[in-house]
Amino acid sequence: MTYDDELKKAVPVGTTIRVYDPGSGVWKSTWISVIRHTVQTFIAHQFREDVILEGITEAAKPERWIFSEIKQDSFTWHSEESSDDGESWTLTEEMVMKRHHQPPSG
Repeated sequence: MTYDDELKKAVPVGTTIRVYDPGSGVWKSTWISVIRHTVQTFIAHQFREDVILEGITEAAKPERWIFSEIKQDSFTWHSEESSDDGESWTLTEEMVMKRHHQPPSG
């Protein structure tokens, strides 16, 4: 975990590995968090301007991670879970990410 001073809360940290499957036209994505002892797998696809990763939580509930409002230096990410097989969705987490530009060194 890392701590977000602006949000005043802990934020999970992990590593994502993505592999494009040209046969099905989707991305296969795996998110790994050593600190949380978690491995989550997703199938990712584009929907309009968003990128949606669909998977299953450790509690066997449908889950999706949605990247939206994608710009060159920012995007919004949120996570949703469903308790009724995708009929309705509950927001579980949301982050607005911004790139910090570093001046060239040297």
